[in-house]
Amino acid sequence: MNLDVSYRREGALGTFALSGSKDFASARATWERIRTAIRNDKLAGVLVFDDAVSTLSGVEVLDLVQWLLDTQFPYDAKIAIVDPKLPAGTNNAFGETLVRNRGWSLIRVFADEKRAREWLFATNGVPG
Repeated sequence: MNLDVSYRREGALGTFALSGSKDFASARATWERIRTAIRNDKLAGVLVFDDAVSTLSGVEVLDLVQWLLDTQFPYDAKIAIVDPKLPAGTNNAFGETLVRNRGWSLIRVFADEKRAREWLFATNGVPG
């Protein structure tokens, strides 16, 4: 099964929905698509609904984070990832820890959409 990614713009917020199976190549392609949307649509924030099954190993998550850092991803946009698989350990939670330890403070993983949107639209967040 492949990764299915849909994108919709809600003003200054871009929403992405992921389903299917996520491997390293498709995860990297998805982050590239998010980067393009941030730049082209001048997004202040991104909300990712990740219902995909990840097959990435811990080393691949680390490689993906390093790739994001090396390619100068636009770190000024807030990114909230809604992962219904939380609180169990997931690659999203591991990835959040890695990027936050490397200084990318505007990314968070949430178990539900309500909390993700509250964080995105909080003070100095995405214009509502």
